[in-house]
Amino acid sequence: MTHLIRDEPIDRPTVFPRLREFRTVGPHAGAHRVAARLGLSVLAPMLALWTTGHMQWSSYALLAAAIAVYERNATFARRLRTQAQVGGCQIALITAGTALSGTAAPTWVAVLATAFVAGGATLLADRRGWLPPGCLLFVFAFAVSASTAAQPGAVTIALSLSTGTVLLTLVITAATTAYDATNRLRTAQSKLAPHTAQITSWRLSLTHAAVCLVAAGAAGIASVALNLGHWYWAAVAAIVPVVGTTTSSQLLRAGHRILGTTLGLALAAGLFWHPPSGLQLVVELSVLLIATELVVARNYSLAMVFLTPMTIGMVYLGNVQPPLVATLQTRTVETIIGVATVTVLILVTHRARHPRNAHHP
Repeated sequence: MTHLIRDEPIDRPTVFPRLREFRTVGPHAGAHRVAARLGLSVLAPMLALWTTGHMQWSSYALLAAAIAVYERNATFARRLRTQAQVGGCQIALITAGTALSGTAAPTWVAVLATAFVAGGATLLADRRGWLPPGCLLFVFAFAVSASTAAQPGAVTIALSLSTGTVLLTLVITAATTAYDATNRLRTAQSKLAPHTAQITSWRLSLTHAAVCLVAAGAAGIASVALNLGHWYWAAVAAIVPVVGTTTSSQLLRAGHRILGTTLGLALAAGLFWHPPSGLQLVVELSVLLIATELVVARNYSLAMVFLTPMTIGMVYLGNVQPPLVATLQTRTVETIIGVATVTVLILVTHRARHPRNAHHP
């Protein structure tokens, strides 16, 4: 999926037939290779932290390991290069977010900082043509780190763990990619049309960045005003649909977010009815993350079924036992706030992103 936008009017013939895509599952396309790389990159540092009694630091490693999902169908060189570039960004954002959490700054400062991260990361991702597109992982890295209670030496710990995890992920990517090449393994995607990144015009890139900045900021501030407790869930929900290539696909992705989150909350209720800890939590989070990656490129609703409990489970990494029902209710409201905010912005900016004379200069 790219950010290359076509001129597309909003009308019933365009939007409503796409509702069938909620039940459409795309081809496997070698998803197990990416999921395996991600699983190894996450499980290794989390097991090490569990063994040494430092589970509360696991979020730094988990956020850094997410770079394993980049450029799943790219060449060896591009995959490593992009993951290294994204890894550098993740290290900087995790460290900066942790530093911010250690200050006495009010919550709205973290929300506004997250909004600017959303705008800046969207612009950077657009201009670099990174795949998957968008600013999701960058926003999540900064916002989660900024929301995690600071501990003595937290900045050094965040920097060290994120750097070590990025380096480990790059090694795993290099080793598994080389293994695939040596054994002439090819994904189903190689039989389809080439999956290449296309870079948008500066006008569209700036529009995307502005939408993400405003959406993340508005949703986050609304969450803080309502005292919901996990404002970054609203901010993340508000920036995800922007990666759609057309207005209808953006609205469809917003719908996927609502449907998948609803089903994911039911799964979370079953998994966390008895609060997990230790090795059980490590295994559950790793399995949920692997399952997410297995289906995220095939059906986003399915991915959210697994990603929703994974992000809720991250709350337990801080050695806290939040009331489950209240947490599920909070996630529901945060998702609605985020999706409602970005839906309004998508509709308001439709003509700016799809000028009538786009193909008729």
